[in-house]
Formats: sequence, structure tokens, C-alpha cells
Amino acid sequence: MIDDLKRMLSMAVDEFYRKDYNLIHQKAHERTCVAQIAHYLQNLLSKDPVKWSGVVVNCDYNRQGTEGKRKLAPPRSKRKYQEPDLLIHTHGVPDNNFLFAEFKWWWSRESYKKDFQKLKTATKDEKDKNPDRDRCKHYRLGVFVELGEKDPAYIYFRGGKLESEYLAEIVRRAERG
Repeated sequence: MIDDLKRMLSMAVDEFYRKDYNLIHQKAHERTCVAQIAHYLQNLLSKDPVKWSGVVVNCDYNRQGTEGKRKLAPPRSKRKYQEPDLLIHTHGVPDNNFLFAEFKWWWSRESYKKDFQKLKTATKDEKDKNPDRDRCKHYRLGVFVELGEKDPAYIYFRGGKLESEYLAEIVRRAERG
């Protein structure tokens, strides 16, 4: 599942770079570019309707749960509500929160720190004591995508950590027996 998500995201971003490079060259608005990537990603999901039945790609989606409540930002955030750049999920089904993604241009002056914190919170394991759990439901994979001038760069998050830290922790637990 995780490898499928990574592969499809990479394919969608690659297609964006091939077909829509003019948006990169023009330094178009981030939302414009993420919406195009979401379109390519939804097309990839629709190629396997059995595996991805009911799963959708949303940009700037700010709802959670079956009542459609606004997705609250973590308590330490200056913002009241959270709008991830891109999600892969099933509306109203918390167990089907697959991918939480944040995008930034290479030339952006904004710090990545806030996005990294959002990704850590969004991917915390349900079993963890997560004070922000009601504010951002557990996603299986988080990714920060830097849209570079020539190529994208990906930083993955799982279990509330950078993926490399998460995997190292699993290895340590396995070695302890």
C-alpha cells in the first residue's frame, strides 16, 4: 500500500513535469499546480477501481468525519483550521486516510518547518497518545514535495516521524525481540 502510494504520486508529479512544465517555468500558484497533480493522481487511482473504490484525491480539503466538520489545526498552530495541499482518502471513513501531502516551490521563502509539523501530526499512529488525534486523523503516509526547477524532491513521514526514523525504530524493536 505505501509503495503503491509513493509510486502513484511520483508518476503523477512526473506527468505534471512532462505536460505542464510551462506552469513551473511561469512560477504559477502552488494551488494551480497541486490541482493538476491531483487530476493526474485521480486518473491513476481510477485505473484500479477495485483496490481504490470510493477513494478520492482532494486539494485544500478542510472537512473531516461523517458530519463534515472543519478539519481543525493542531492546538499549537496559529491557524484555527487546517487545509492540507493534497489528500488521498475516502470521505467520512477515517480508516481510509491514505496520503497527506504538502507542496512547496523551490523558490518559496516560507519555512518548511510548519509543513513538517503538520505531516508529523497527520501521520501519528493511532495507538500513540496523540493529543492532536481528534484534530487530524491518522494518515498512513505523509509527504512533503518540493517542486524543483528541474525535478521534484520527496520527504516521507510515517508514524509521526520522518520515514527513516520510523523505519529505524521498527528495526530497533525487532532486534530487541
